[in-house]
Amino acid sequence: METHNYTRTGKERSNQMKVEQIKADSASERVVKQILSNLETGELKPGDRLPTQEKLGIMFGVGRSSIREATNALAIMGYLEIIQGRGSFIKSKEPAPKNTPPPLDRLVENANLFNLIEIREVLECYVVQKAAERADDEHLSQLKHTVDNLEECRKDVGKFITNDLAFHLALALAAKNREIGELVELIHVTINNRISVAFTTSRQDKVIKAIETARKIYEHVIAGEKNQAVRCMKNHLDTTKQALMNELQSRPAHTK
Repeated sequence: METHNYTRTGKERSNQMKVEQIKADSASERVVKQILSNLETGELKPGDRLPTQEKLGIMFGVGRSSIREATNALAIMGYLEIIQGRGSFIKSKEPAPKNTPPPLDRLVENANLFNLIEIREVLECYVVQKAAERADDEHLSQLKHTVDNLEECRKDVGKFITNDLAFHLALALAAKNREIGELVELIHVTINNRISVAFTTSRQDKVIKAIETARKIYEHVIAGEKNQAVRCMKNHLDTTKQALMNELQSRPAHTK
């Protein structure tokens, strides 16, 4: 049987936690980010027990459902251990060896999902901007091919994940930056491995929105309209971000 050692099992870390009132939109995501921020600054430490959901709701100024969604997400990401009848505890993390940077794939694999999505957005927006500036006829033809394949996913959404990744890799090639393309692929695959693809393929309306925004990205890249292409890319990625939140909220708290 697995055992857990906690340094302050009888003490809730509510006095030192720094919180800000949460806006109604994306409340659970904002709670997650504030708790992660408390971890980074040391206000929360491994072994600390979080206040009850009711107390957290009062502290953050949100409903209990948002707190429940946030703690579920933190448990899935590996930051929180929820023990029935005892409470929610910050989990210990193995320290990285000093002066030895971890391999990139391990770094991405161990990153929390919200941070990965933010990193992906930064990379993808840069890629699409450079693609609009640098793409030649050969790369534009390849990009068009991937968009046409995405269009076929309107009829078969089960193929969306594979074709969507091919579209993003084609953009990196059009930007003439192979290394960023490899990093984008690593992040895409990591997210898809850690979160069930069912949340994407089961909602045809989300797939259709992603396909339509991909088509618009392609059109802006052809026209050299980099700012418009960046805006469309953010809309394209937002579909996955919202689906991710829905998936996290639907999982039981003990899911790893």
